[in-house]
Amino acid sequence: MLRKHALSKWSGSSGSWREALFNEAHVLVTEVDQRASIRQRLMTEQQIESLRRTSEALITSFGEHILVDTLNEQLPQLGFPSFYLSLYENPAQPATWSHLILAYENGQRLKLPADGPRFPTGRLVSDAVLPSPRLRPWSSSRSTLEMSNWLSCPRGRSNGGCDL
Repeated sequence: MLRKHALSKWSGSSGSWREALFNEAHVLVTEVDQRASIRQRLMTEQQIESLRRTSEALITSFGEHILVDTLNEQLPQLGFPSFYLSLYENPAQPATWSHLILAYENGQRLKLPADGPRFPTGRLVSDAVLPSPRLRPWSSSRSTLEMSNWLSCPRGRSNGGCDL
């Protein structure tokens, strides 16, 4: 439609030149679109492969320490800049207390006490590891939710695993 409109407005004997120019532009736009689609498909395939490797690593992670080490190794590769793993102190009453067993921020695993800091489950993560009051997970800030990810699992599972 654009081609017909533009060509009808131009006068002169060089109509075939204009037609060729529009055809070349069409080919160029089509090629750019195809390359973008291919690039997106490759990125998607790479993400799927990363998720598959992470899934395989987690499936074979038996025991709390191995699970924590696996998460610490795999989640940064998936693009998580910060994450926290907490276990419920009492799975029969998960809404009471939790223990933070893994904290990862800005490319580094934070050192935690052996049993992890104890905190009310409703807070999602211990105050001991949050860098500033503005980054509290219970705030309504969307950037807080995008910046960090939380995972809480019952303590004492026979395989040390967690339903993800």
